[in-house]
Amino acid sequence: MPPIVVHGEDLLGDPATRRADANGDMLVFFDDSIQLPSEIRKLWGMVLTMALRDRATSVHYHPWRTDGRLTYVIEGRQRYEFIPPPEAHAAAIIEIARSLFTAPPARGLLSRFVGRTRDRAVCSSFTFEVGCWSVLWDVVCWSNGERAGVELFRVTPLEEAPPA
Repeated sequence: MPPIVVHGEDLLGDPATRRADANGDMLVFFDDSIQLPSEIRKLWGMVLTMALRDRATSVHYHPWRTDGRLTYVIEGRQRYEFIPPPEAHAAAIIEIARSLFTAPPARGLLSRFVGRTRDRAVCSSFTFEVGCWSVLWDVVCWSNGERAGVELFRVTPLEEAPPA
């Protein structure tokens, strides 16, 4: 199976077409439009890019929590929380993470037994490339029926800044 490579530029989109607020900060819009999947991909691109910038060791999305629904952790000590996406889009956010960061469903005779469904936990590794960064992450997308989440764990050490 070929390695999974996710390019930050593909997730974030063309800089000329990005929507921003009055301060120039990039925005993600959660509405019921046809563009919702692209906005969710943009959300994951922004979260991963910020996590790399701050040298986060893990990223967590737990839509069922009342505190820390979308966070990243730096060296197990500092936890940074994002403004959470609307709960109504939680399933789509998890499903898009699953499709972006994990291997496609199995094909063939046994695929119905090992295929990927929304309530099945999956894990994988992927490389996130943005700018001069190329970082390996392990990912787990899980569900226990009542709750679901996404866990990303950085594998590549970030001892020094990327080359200029």
